[in-house]
Amino acid sequence: MKTNKYLYRVSLMMGFAALFTLSSCGDDDDSTEVYKNTKPMRVSKVTESRQNSSDTQTYNFIYDSQGRIVSHGGSIDFKYSGDGNSVTRVNSKSETSHTYDLKNGNIIREEEKTREVNITLDFEYDSDGYLSAKTRNIIVYVGSGDIRQDFYIYTWENGNLTKCTYFEGGTLLSTVRISYSNIPWPQNWFPNLMIYADTYLADLFSYPGKLGKTPKYLPSKFESFDESGIHDEIHDLYTCTLDYTIKDGLLTKVTLTPVGWTYPNPRYFDIEWEEIPAK
Repeated sequence: MKTNKYLYRVSLMMGFAALFTLSSCGDDDDSTEVYKNTKPMRVSKVTESRQNSSDTQTYNFIYDSQGRIVSHGGSIDFKYSGDGNSVTRVNSKSETSHTYDLKNGNIIREEEKTREVNITLDFEYDSDGYLSAKTRNIIVYVGSGDIRQDFYIYTWENGNLTKCTYFEGGTLLSTVRISYSNIPWPQNWFPNLMIYADTYLADLFSYPGKLGKTPKYLPSKFESFDESGIHDEIHDLYTCTLDYTIKDGLLTKVTLTPVGWTYPNPRYFDIEWEEIPAK
């Protein structure tokens, strides 16, 4: 069974998908009324902090001459194949390795290997270019030797992702519903993070390719709904809201506020930008 840690991760993943994804533009571009900065920019640094806490987490981003992310956080490096369709992510602080297969810039498969487990993620896209499904295959090498297949289904309406449905094995576990602000999705975004996955926060900055088109607007609220029929501390429900600060034509801060959580302190994400060098 998943714990409320899973639900917390999902809310962050889907929230941060709205923060830092390099935009694969939708049909309409009405962002110029909000984002006055017309220079090509990319994120150079993100600092995460929390209300009533002195702890911070900083991510610095380094790019290659083709504008691809090659390093962040001091321990994560990316190595690209000659054609750019295969990428390896190396973490010097862990024994976990990730490889990614890309097609037309979109990630179609991710594989994670450790000594104990092998996980593959297969991504599917609809005819309009939006992420429609993800399948996670888990093989545990030690202990139980467990093999499991999980599914994520993504529902889009009018150019916005409105629902993510999660199945553990063949059992419907939870649904996340998303509401939107009237702030258009920014252009010239950094790290391709359409992440709707059960991953740790650090993995938000670890995807070297896109996951289809982005929503038209930035989300304002995420709400989880327990579909398992078990309403207890383990299967906790949550709501979180997102607020945005735009300065000098750039999104410079995101505030994620939990509603009714055990740990309700807001999280702040300060974003610094740099101009993309001319080729």
